[in-house]
Amino acid sequence: MLARSIYALFVAALAAKPSCPHFSPHVYKANKEQTLKAIAKYMKIQDREVLEEAFRSYDFPLKPYPAKEYFELPTQEVARQDPRVLKENPEHFTDSSLIKELDESGFIDKLTREYGLKK
Repeated sequence: MLARSIYALFVAALAAKPSCPHFSPHVYKANKEQTLKAIAKYMKIQDREVLEEAFRSYDFPLKPYPAKEYFELPTQEVARQDPRVLKENPEHFTDSSLIKELDESGFIDKLTREYGLKK
């Protein structure tokens, strides 16, 4: 349990760190210019229009529960070798418990308010 507690604190710290827009959807959305600079730096893009499009394409949810559509392509790939995977619930392959813990504690809603974002 100690390792899980440490990991939960680590995830929470990353989510709240204002200098890392690539870790936190809250920082990403609330600090557009800082985020565009990070995109420009790491993707080596200078064209503002392309940067804006990249910014729009990464529409991270404020509560980052795994979405079922994230598993469609990998599931189809695995199904080529083992069709039984198509009968499985995609949630069977994820562990949302840390996100759920942060969400239920009010931490994510607190970040949303602190960054002046709408749910």
